[in-house]
Amino acid sequence: MRPEFILKYAILNFWSHRMRAVLTVTAVSIGVAAIIFLVSLGFGLERLVTQQVVNFEAFSIIDVPSANLKTISIGDEIINRIKSIAHVIEVESAVNFAGRSKIEGTDNSTEVVVNSASERYFDYSGLTTTLGEMPQEDNEIAVSSDYAKLVNIGENSLLDKKISLESIVPEEYLAKNIVIDPDQKTAVRPGEYKIVGIVSSQNTPTIIMSLQATRKLGVVNYTSLKVRTDSTNSNTIAIVRKSIENIGLSTEYVGDTINQIAQVFSIFRLILGLFGMIALAVAAIGTFNTLTVSLLERLREIGLLKALGMTSPDIYKLFITEALFISSVGAAIGILAGSGIGQMINTALSIMAERAHADSVEIFVTPIVFGIGTAGFSFLVGFLTGWYPARRAVRTNALDALRYE
Repeated sequence: MRPEFILKYAILNFWSHRMRAVLTVTAVSIGVAAIIFLVSLGFGLERLVTQQVVNFEAFSIIDVPSANLKTISIGDEIINRIKSIAHVIEVESAVNFAGRSKIEGTDNSTEVVVNSASERYFDYSGLTTTLGEMPQEDNEIAVSSDYAKLVNIGENSLLDKKISLESIVPEEYLAKNIVIDPDQKTAVRPGEYKIVGIVSSQNTPTIIMSLQATRKLGVVNYTSLKVRTDSTNSNTIAIVRKSIENIGLSTEYVGDTINQIAQVFSIFRLILGLFGMIALAVAAIGTFNTLTVSLLERLREIGLLKALGMTSPDIYKLFITEALFISSVGAAIGILAGSGIGQMINTALSIMAERAHADSVEIFVTPIVFGIGTAGFSFLVGFLTGWYPARRAVRTNALDALRYE
């Protein structure tokens, strides 16, 4: 029997019991919509968290975190060795040490952390000013908002103020000719600077200084590096990391963090999906019940069809087609409903963010592959729920079915 006849016959039977069919399709739609809605929330939150953690450019950057300079010194020789590694196109350095600062016209000194790095290093770290600009000259610095709170001076008022800074630099950071305190193993290097910018909170009073300024203090070794590669390919990154680690340095990569986030959200999406599966399971039971009742109501019809020459495989295909039709229509409606509700919430949040002059966010994201996978899963559920009634219909004896009341 031609497939188009079986499909038309299945649709005709579907339409002849409209109320029951509509309720069954609605149940499937609710189950699929619940899965799409909840798991899309998981995808959206994962992307939102990932975007907050890192931008795309960071996937080409390998971090060499704070090293023990008593074990290995990160100086120009080490930096040149890293630059010679294949796929490395840029190496930016940073150094941190303690300091004591005093604002011009005040008596109290303040303990601070001095964070010095190249301009590109700060760019890769995402460090920017909230007021003023980043230091460009040797006599310029920026301070964190924590520092402004500590000295009890408004951030706007701090700009252009003069500050005296005693940099307390450990011996291992310095050139050999710098005189150090033999007891403290440090050198106190005084200097006068002008505040030209304010950066966001660093969780401790912090002074931002250009790398050129610290070189004038005699600093020749660095505490951390950012290594930029010409690729974001995971295999290339792994090779470069291995080469750096062979030098004796440790490495960190944002991809590791993203993988950890992905693992956490995979479990989160699974949990959300299981809640949606409960609704789909109820819908599957409803579909099974509908097809079983339909079978009992149509035993005489099945007997007549067999008497007229319809084969057992055709009977099987008829019931399976009805089950797949219900699941397909329900899946289509459910996917549209689930993703549509998510997009409406995204639109509402965007409007609210725009009115509040904030960045818009999307907390519901439905990947196309996931939508197709959900449709396929619904199709499979439809097949499984239709299999038993179809097998039972095939085994029905035509004469017994014709005598059935």
